[in-house]
Amino acid sequence: MGGGQGEEDDLELIDEATRKFNFWTHQIHIFFVRKFFPGAEKHIRTRKAAEARRVQEARKKASKTALEAAAADAQDEGPAEEDKSPREAEGEGEGEAEEGEGDKKEKDAE
Repeated sequence: MGGGQGEEDDLELIDEATRKFNFWTHQIHIFFVRKFFPGAEKHIRTRKAAEARRVQEARKKASKTALEAAAADAQDEGPAEEDKSPREAEGEGEGEAEEGEGDKKEKDAE
């Protein structure tokens, strides 16, 4: 009958090991469900919101830069020829005429 006592001890050890394992797995479950998953979900939501905000700011900055560049290009082009004063238009033609007169003087000198 002593053999039955050894089996009971083995069962008690197995039951105690199983109980400890179950307790440990339950604690792990509590940690993940109550602590880790909510924090991880919040982190993911925050990261997505930050990324969306960065994309929106980049688009806003790009459109602002494009508008500034277009305005700068418009200023760099200056007035069109139609908008120039008659004096400016005459000034452009005078330079060419002077060169032509200089060529005539050189030919006369020869």
